[in-house]
Amino acid sequence: MNKKFCPKCGKLETKTTPLVNNFCQSCFAKDNPLLKQYKDLNLVICPACKSYLHQNKWQPAFSQEGKQNLRKIIKDSLPDKLKFAPHTQIDSLEINPNLTKKPVETEVIIHGTINDIPSVESHKFTVKVDSSLCNLCKKRKSSYFEATLQIRPKSEKLLKFIENDLKHNNKIFITKLEEKKFGYDLNVTSKEYLKHVISKVKKKFDIETKVSKTLQGRKEGEDVYRYTLLLRLKE
Repeated sequence: MNKKFCPKCGKLETKTTPLVNNFCQSCFAKDNPLLKQYKDLNLVICPACKSYLHQNKWQPAFSQEGKQNLRKIIKDSLPDKLKFAPHTQIDSLEINPNLTKKPVETEVIIHGTINDIPSVESHKFTVKVDSSLCNLCKKRKSSYFEATLQIRPKSEKLLKFIENDLKHNNKIFITKLEEKKFGYDLNVTSKEYLKHVISKVKKKFDIETKVSKTLQGRKEGEDVYRYTLLLRLKE
């Protein structure tokens, strides 16, 4: 009985290493790679807070240390850019960015099987990295605000309480702090903060609150209001 052999390299078929589609397993793996397609990965990272843009949404940073953050972003984002061949099972991906090069040269080692044949592949891709302020940091650095907190009369204790409360909220900022003759005015980037701060200050201070709103215009067919919260300490 004539033994079958690989027409490409001449290797004979055995019971433990049968031919796959008439080729030995090694030649079959070379001609049928696990990875079918790679789409370029272009990252946008906020230089202020280190968040990054992924699928048109800003995602929180993994670390405030630049290189550590970039390395983790690449490892987290790059798998979405890989398209594998049919009948493929991926066992593991090793993603090794070389941050000394720009664009970032990234080695990807793929362990898996195709048609139950084990295969290991190594690829090198480049990742382009751009900088742009995220939406929140743009608001923080601008004069944008949705609400004003008025502290009456002047109370540094209440002012510090609000400032410390906002330090623990990375989505709402004070964009302007104005000292008045009879108190303080604080412009904040979110009107939703008013409900939150009212309940908090009432637990700590003997205080009266009053909310008012002023029509600023219309956006997408809806009225847009700017809110004012008066925090009046009782004498």
